Amino acid sequence: MPNPKPISLVAGANPSPLVDPQEFVLVGPLPAATATVNGGVKRAAAQANSTATDVAGLVADFNALLAKLRTAGVIAP
Repeated sequence: MPNPKPISLVAGANPSPLVDPQEFVLVGPLPAATATVNGGVKRAAAQANSTATDVAGLVADFNALLAKLRTAGVIAP
């Protein structure tokens, strides 16, 4: 199999397997994700299912989830 051709995916790029059925590889690392730039993010730590029986417990569970998403860079701090 020939070497895959390197391409750079940028806004508006839309490689189509129907038009260009060659394999491709990403060139360079993914940029950090921001509010305006799509990029790579880390997987957030697991969050247990809530077993809250009152609003205070649900708030605590929800805040724990938000903290994990912030730590992973999924949402802004």
